[in-house]
Amino acid sequence: MDVVYLAIDILITMGDTRSMAKQKYKKYTNEKLSEAVDLIKRGILTNTQASKRFDIPRKTLGDYLKGKSTLGKKGGQKPYLTPSQDSSLANYVRTATSLARSRVAVSSQNVIDDYFSLLNTTIDKLGLTDKPAQIWNADEAGFGKETEQIKQKIIATTGTKNPYRQQMTDYDHITVLACASAAGTFMPNMLIYTKSLPSGRYASEMPSNWIFSSSENGYITRSLFEDWFSRIYVPNIGMRRPNLLVLDNHSSHLSLKVIDMAIENDIEILGIPPHTSHFLQPLDQIFHPLRSTYSDLALNIGLVKADMVIKKNKFAIVLSRHRIKRGHRI
Repeated sequence: MDVVYLAIDILITMGDTRSMAKQKYKKYTNEKLSEAVDLIKRGILTNTQASKRFDIPRKTLGDYLKGKSTLGKKGGQKPYLTPSQDSSLANYVRTATSLARSRVAVSSQNVIDDYFSLLNTTIDKLGLTDKPAQIWNADEAGFGKETEQIKQKIIATTGTKNPYRQQMTDYDHITVLACASAAGTFMPNMLIYTKSLPSGRYASEMPSNWIFSSSENGYITRSLFEDWFSRIYVPNIGMRRPNLLVLDNHSSHLSLKVIDMAIENDIEILGIPPHTSHFLQPLDQIFHPLRSTYSDLALNIGLVKADMVIKKNKFAIVLSRHRIKRGHRI
């Protein structure tokens, strides 16, 4: 399994890249170190003389003489990952080796075949072939001003060079994190607003088990995904184990906390190959028509009332009522 790029991403997130920096390695053997320490203890050589003869730093010799370091004990930095976590990168976060490096021809038939081969192998290994209720897919969809920018024909006076339409939303980016099983079961949603939650009673008519959060730009973050994983995903998968969760390889979807929760709850995470989610992501089959229809609603709302807009504190209500009317179950 090619999980190196995932491990590096975790180290960067932890705010410490020392393990990836070029380091100066020792040029002496443990045998030479042991001999140098012995000669110093016997008074045959001074610390400085031993350092020059054996090419060992004086500080290193001093640490062993003072008992700060022990001969025979492996040095170096303390590992960031425990053996269990290190193993879980391969056992719980999977993606085919060829897929992670297929950035040039990601749409090739080989990439698709390799992914589905891994998916089928994982499902068989977990014994989930006839258990669709234990196979899940989670994904995010964005809504906001950019949602309105889908091209649409408009009527304008002949000769108009730059026809425009009134903006029909007053909010920045909002992310909807949804999750569904292969059996058609949908979990509660998480909504992520830009900078802050809306004012007013934005959640008064919404299901009580939905989560409302915010981030600087309205997009998912590692901490928000961890919150979703612990408060929505794990509590809603029921008692049946194991479970398989299919995700795209966005950096926010992987952290030590998520890995530990996955191990603890017998959940295996399968990564969709980079840059292929537009045709391999199951929930895109729901999000695409939902965003398109929502865009039509936002663009045409002015036909009802010229100054009407979808406000930030009404987004969740409009989305919820709209998806029931249109049959989109998210």
